[in-house]
Amino acid sequence: MSDTDLAARTAHLEARAAITDVVHRYAHAVREGDGAAFGKLFTDDATFEVRERVAGQTETVSRTNIAGGEAVAAHLAKSIASGGDLCPLIHNLLIDIQGEEASSRCVMVGAAGAGVGRFMGAYQDRYRRGPDGWRFTARIFTIHAWA
Repeated sequence: MSDTDLAARTAHLEARAAITDVVHRYAHAVREGDGAAFGKLFTDDATFEVRERVAGQTETVSRTNIAGGEAVAAHLAKSIASGGDLCPLIHNLLIDIQGEEASSRCVMVGAAGAGVGRFMGAYQDRYRRGPDGWRFTARIFTIHAWA
């Protein structure tokens, strides 16, 4: 293996680790109620959407659609401040890196207090590497089931 190949493989693994950290930092911010952390996870032009799958069908309905990194961070901070004691657990994270941009998908199983119960869904994410590292440029969460 050449030094160039090794450097490229190392850079790829470092990018995967950094993107994984973004996903997990988001989950920890939700769990810990750390609204200030969201501003460090999204780009200025980021979007955030929550969709819900229609029972018995493949189509989804958009419940929330926010544009702009500051607006996304403010919305998420307000959402977690309203309570619910959320505990998101991330599974099956798959990452595809294409230079300075990347995408991923994962499953999230969550539990919430105050009568909300459990829920399951999937994230589809896009990222961009900037001076401050990798950040979300788009995050779509589709709710698949409530229990």
